[in-house]
Amino acid sequence: NRNLEELVRTGKFRQDLYHRLAQLCVTVPPLRERIEDIGPIANLFLDQHGDRRSFTIDAMQAMEVYAWPGNVRELRNVVMQCALLANEEEICTLDLPEAIQDAYANLPQAESDLKRLYAAVNEGLCEIEGGAGLSRSLQNGAMLHDMEKRLILQVLQRTAGHQERAALLLGISRRTLS
Repeated sequence: NRNLEELVRTGKFRQDLYHRLAQLCVTVPPLRERIEDIGPIANLFLDQHGDRRSFTIDAMQAMEVYAWPGNVRELRNVVMQCALLANEEEICTLDLPEAIQDAYANLPQAESDLKRLYAAVNEGLCEIEGGAGLSRSLQNGAMLHDMEKRLILQVLQRTAGHQERAALLLGISRRTLS
């Protein structure tokens, strides 16, 4: 992370060694400047790990808005962490590290994963209630309350009990969540 040309000029680096190293100079911009590469690189790391899952569209968007101070190494570590810890068939924003979730939480598209979670809860209710699902829950206040509670508990579980992040993801205030 030092300017070798400058070090050669000041006599702090051997000129002959510099010329051996500088035969081919390739400048690679940081990951945050090549957002279009994040998806393919993340999927490559998943493939290398032998994981057949994929990232949701929202998870990919979350990774694209993150600044990646650790560059490609940090992306690799995040992908490996998600591959090891994610429980679902697809890796969603709630499976990403807190720093990436925080960068994404204030964007309007952040609620899409929650809509999928809501649909999954509804699908479970349909199975339990013999196909009634949401239509029945809307008729019965207790069912709607139960579904809301399940959704909140699932988001809290995904955010490791972090109420402020859960409230952001749910689009409600922390006080309302409490």
